[in-house]
Amino acid sequence: NTKYEAYNFSFPIYKSGYSVMITNPKEGSDLMFFAAPFHYIVWIMFAVTILVTALLVTLAEIVTFGSKANRQGLQGWLWYSLGKQLHFVAMVGSPKTWESRILVIGYGLVALVSMHLYTATLASKITNERLENQMNNKNDLVGKKVGAWADDVAYFRKYSIKAEPFPWEDPAHMKDLLDMLRHHEYQALILDTPAVMHYAATAPNCDLFPVGEPFDTFYVSIGFRAGAPEDLILNISASIVRLQSQRGA
Repeated sequence: NTKYEAYNFSFPIYKSGYSVMITNPKEGSDLMFFAAPFHYIVWIMFAVTILVTALLVTLAEIVTFGSKANRQGLQGWLWYSLGKQLHFVAMVGSPKTWESRILVIGYGLVALVSMHLYTATLASKITNERLENQMNNKNDLVGKKVGAWADDVAYFRKYSIKAEPFPWEDPAHMKDLLDMLRHHEYQALILDTPAVMHYAATAPNCDLFPVGEPFDTFYVSIGFRAGAPEDLILNISASIVRLQSQRGA
């Protein structure tokens, strides 16, 4: 590039690029998470089904004459119906009439299907939440809510990452951006690699983490105008190498 032909460069000081930074996963605080798989109307229907089944079995046992009837009353059969739904044994015996047995078989099938639907839906929600929070590199940022400096947003579109622009007009903006990440307003940030490493290492609560390898990396060196003494460039390069060797770079 003719732009740099008039310059000489030292040995690279460090390797820079872009890195992804995340924070601790959002902790679930919904105490009713166990009820999330079904709409509240479905839960109401379950309760109505339990009550209606208990009432019908009670009536079937009461109106049946003979010593074979199991007359536990509404309270007993309500406990029995609830036990079938929640899979615990209600010590009230079993229905004795054919009518009540048919009711219990139908109710048992409903309970079996609802339990499998509940388990499958809950597992799906948990899996989706884990996938939503799983970010190992830049490829996982597609479709996620990502923050970046306004000047870099257009550059990340080639990776199909639609980052939200954040202005850089004041050093305080960096604190605001990190706070937004901590409060999960962003799922991740894309910043210069040195900045990510610095803020992750100095986070007071150790709640910021770089993930994946840096991408679009480049080396940063000291530039000298043409005509600068070659010995000066060599000496500075030697000092850089020595310092990096001492620090284990």
